[in-house]
Amino acid sequence: MNSEMSVCIGLSALGMLFILGYLTIAARRDNENLFAKQLAKPFKPGRRLTISKEAAEEIATLLKNNKRLEALKELRAASGADLKRAKEVIDRVAAGQSFRSMVSLNGEEQADSDSETELKQIEEELDDRLRKLLEKGRKIDAIKLYREQTGASLKEAKEAIEARDWQH
Repeated sequence: MNSEMSVCIGLSALGMLFILGYLTIAARRDNENLFAKQLAKPFKPGRRLTISKEAAEEIATLLKNNKRLEALKELRAASGADLKRAKEVIDRVAAGQSFRSMVSLNGEEQADSDSETELKQIEEELDDRLRKLLEKGRKIDAIKLYREQTGASLKEAKEAIEARDWQH
């Protein structure tokens, strides 16, 4: 009876390990898909980080030398960005996106007035869409839209929507 019980316990343990391994692989696959979807989203121009030219050069050198953690720390120190935002920039650069497309240098002038005008038009369109949603009483949809368009956190989006003057 003792040997039968040992075999039964062993098989149960083996089955549990199999299930645990399967769940781990499935969770890892889901995380990779989520990360790929996040990188597929365009980086919003209004979300560019501002850093000094020296910091940009240092970060670029660190990234070329595959020192992502040091580059992340330097970017956070130079820009004052939170961990999530700085990590997004570093991850996108590691995935092949241009570092300069995501940062602005201190004192750098906006050379292209067309892009400034285009950005204002996009902001006005967003404001109109938000206003219409709020007039219909669809506050949650307005918060979702704001988050999608700006990349803001849930808390930031909620505060921004609640701060709007035209809310009814």
